[in-house]
Amino acid sequence: MNRRRFLAAAGTSTSVGIASFAGCLGGTDYDAAADAAGDDTDWPTFGHDGRNTNYNPQGTAPTDSPSERWRVESYRTTAQPVVDDGTVYAPVAADVLAIDAKSGEVKWSADPENRGAIYWAPPTVHGGVVYLGDGNERLRALDAETGEVLWERTFDDEAFEAIYGAPTVTLRGITVGTAGGNVYTVDPATGETVWNSSVFGRIESTLAWDPPLLYAVTSGGDVYTFGSGGRGYWHVALPGTSKATPAVVEGRCYVGCHDGKLYALDQGAIQWSTDVGGFARGGVAVADGRVFATDGVGLSVLDAESGDKRWSAMVGGNGYETPVVVDDTVYVGGKKLYGLTVGGGVGISLARVGERRFSRSFGGRVSHVAGGGGLLVAGVSENQDDHYVVAFE
Repeated sequence: MNRRRFLAAAGTSTSVGIASFAGCLGGTDYDAAADAAGDDTDWPTFGHDGRNTNYNPQGTAPTDSPSERWRVESYRTTAQPVVDDGTVYAPVAADVLAIDAKSGEVKWSADPENRGAIYWAPPTVHGGVVYLGDGNERLRALDAETGEVLWERTFDDEAFEAIYGAPTVTLRGITVGTAGGNVYTVDPATGETVWNSSVFGRIESTLAWDPPLLYAVTSGGDVYTFGSGGRGYWHVALPGTSKATPAVVEGRCYVGCHDGKLYALDQGAIQWSTDVGGFARGGVAVADGRVFATDGVGLSVLDAESGDKRWSAMVGGNGYETPVVVDDTVYVGGKKLYGLTVGGGVGISLARVGERRFSRSFGGRVSHVAGGGGLLVAGVSENQDDHYVVAFE
């Protein structure tokens, strides 16, 4: 893919992002997160979009008694699947499977020899190209239809440059953070470095791009922001460590911390923090004036503007299950696969009626979930040895 094609595909999401600054987070019927998430009904990257909202406002997914369309036997699902243009891309330990969304047929895999490069994040699919980072310090571009490697590169640095987050489509290229504490933007057609910058600490999550700023969170709990050319803007040190991916809506950054709190940051200042219990380790979803986060035991739902708790539900997770919202339903894994209403039904705290649309048990655990292309896709472990990628409709 040439650079002109890349910029044409990127242009729509960038213009939507700039326009979204005019709204507000709460207090009206306006859903700022829906504007931030955009109108892509697929799920082409971690968190659905560059802001990591984990919200697909225009998408469809099963809301009542979902049935299996297909299941593919695999290794354990290690990151959120993505869905783009009729293909599901599922990270399964040392490989990424490209699966036909209709039939469940495996079209190709990114690392068929399973050379030990664990994929801790999904790829990002953009303009017919799959961009993929791995734990062996590689960043690659593959043809989405065939899996052919278009280019591959490592980064010349003395630090360990493993990539634990999904690549992010930004104004000037494809951007990744590394375990060596570096941020690189590369040319999408060649992989050559456009700019790079560094932070103090390891980056072990996906970056967030809310034009004009790029957000990076280190494992030490530092949140950094950069302009499109790599110039640093504001920086906030959180009170605890973090491996959580930030979500950004209208310049407000939401990020979980290992002190058990979820933080909202704006213009370099902490706007609020709320104790959600346990470890807020995974990503969050932002939708309809609410922030959805898991804590290792349950799902907590907070007011996006104030941080006040709206409702909660027990799901029996481990804190890494990122909730996702498709239309008006929130989906989350744990001991079961859960589908819950965004509003949480009626009641107080855990004593609620009408919040659950369905729950489905598999005898083991449900890990990472995504909803796109009319499907709900999840990693399912029926026991310690039997793992599947499952599509529901």
